[in-house]
Amino acid sequence: MRRVALVAGQRTPFVKALTHFKEIEAVDLASHAVNGLLDKTGLDAERVQELQLGVVVVDPRVPHLGREVVFRSRLPASTRGVTVTDNCITGTTTMMALADQITLGRLDIGIAAGVESMSNTAIMVSPRLAHALRDSQAERSTRGKLTSFSQIRPKDLLPSTPGVEEPSTGMSMGEHCEIMAKTW
Repeated sequence: MRRVALVAGQRTPFVKALTHFKEIEAVDLASHAVNGLLDKTGLDAERVQELQLGVVVVDPRVPHLGREVVFRSRLPASTRGVTVTDNCITGTTTMMALADQITLGRLDIGIAAGVESMSNTAIMVSPRLAHALRDSQAERSTRGKLTSFSQIRPKDLLPSTPGVEEPSTGMSMGEHCEIMAKTW
């Protein structure tokens, strides 16, 4: 089995949501960090065979974030981009996946990365508004389109942003860890 070495790291600063980075999308933050890593190490981007990119809150507008970062960074298009979501352990998961690939001889050089932008999460609408919008698209007449919206209530117009709570429990990973720590 081949040995694996973690050679260098690079990151953008942590900032409070909706402040300094509120105009910067997650894909751009990640691309900047990848390019910064290439600059810092002097690594020839052409030698990078795979980018494993972790994200917790997946943006439906950029469903394959890893591949988009390949395209927006200096990595060649031949670099495989992988998107990983594994809650708070995502960064570790990307490193383990690359280490496994290198150990098995499937690749020589990869970049493990992670990104999050709580300032630029996708805005979602209520299920009732979503159904009305879909139904109105299927209608041909103006009357039919307007009828599609007849069940909408003012509360249905309020936007919601995704969070880090798990749908099955309504709690975040941190809240689950608190319960685990108290239990054990």
